[in-house]
Amino acid sequence: MVAALTFMPASSRAAPDPDGDDGPAKPVTEIVITARRLDAARENINTSLGASTYALSNGAVESRPGSETVSISQVLLQAPGVSQDGSGQLHVRQSHGDLQYRINNVILPEGLSDLGESLSSRIAAKVELVTGALPAQYGLQVGGVVNITTKSAAYQSGGQLEVYGGSHAQLEPAIEYGGSVGSTNIFVSGSYLRNNLGLASPDGSGSPLHDHTDQIDAFAFIDHTLDPQDRLSLILGVSDDRFQIPNRRGLNAQSYSLPGDAFRRPLTANGVSRFSSEQVNDSKREQTQFAVASFLHATEKASVQVSAFARYSALTLQSDEVGDLLFVGVSQDARDTDAAFGVQIEGVYELATDHTLRAGW
Repeated sequence: MVAALTFMPASSRAAPDPDGDDGPAKPVTEIVITARRLDAARENINTSLGASTYALSNGAVESRPGSETVSISQVLLQAPGVSQDGSGQLHVRQSHGDLQYRINNVILPEGLSDLGESLSSRIAAKVELVTGALPAQYGLQVGGVVNITTKSAAYQSGGQLEVYGGSHAQLEPAIEYGGSVGSTNIFVSGSYLRNNLGLASPDGSGSPLHDHTDQIDAFAFIDHTLDPQDRLSLILGVSDDRFQIPNRRGLNAQSYSLPGDAFRRPLTANGVSRFSSEQVNDSKREQTQFAVASFLHATEKASVQVSAFARYSALTLQSDEVGDLLFVGVSQDARDTDAAFGVQIEGVYELATDHTLRAGW
């Protein structure tokens, strides 16, 4: 079941045609032409240079099952050579991870969780997967590069409100909006997902027990054209995903044992020795925040982009103290955090028609 409502601001409606000839509409402002030229210059800095590139447009994403309600990882499964293991890890041509994610050609560093699961496909105007003989600019320890070109209000103004729902009590309201103020364009999107099928079932059941999830994602892209040759842009993203860890059915701690147990059963914790597996209340929380600030300068022969990026991620595991003690003999909470910062400078200069000089750091 899908319901969608689209709304457009009055400023984005087409102006009446005074001569009534239904001819091509005149451009409202010059910013659209400038933005397209600067986008082309940005893409020319990072070309695939002989590597295999598979691209999915936003139209292709919208026409697949689930439309834009899926994550970038699920979109990538449509690309050749991409598979997913039981833990949700993506593999490209049998590689183990080693995926480098980029947004508008700027690296987003690795974190504690797969970034593709944290990114909604609503933010993408185009998703590219670059594999094979990768050029030197992508590094040596990379199995594939995922480059996401974000949507921009420079090409469309307005927005939509969408509500998506289905089995396992799934409900996902979401919003997208883009608008322009002078030479500044702003695109934002956000969603909230809740359902009862968050993680893989431990017993193969189609309706896992204790498997509820709540996921919040938000994204913003702001760019400001200083002049026909210069542009500033800012990308902000945040996700907060909470999962119940699903339980197996029909087990009791009093009669349960693990191979190689070094202690005598049954165990007792807080005066309790009988404890069913349906009662265990373990949970997991994954958080990701990232930011990218870029300056692009483009002339007829040269283009340079300077970017600063940062990513923070956190993974929290919260155990059921009594349940875990009785079943496995140990109970502990854990929290890991990771922060990464960096600078990326890349440029290209056209020496002649057949010769191009590229450099980066």
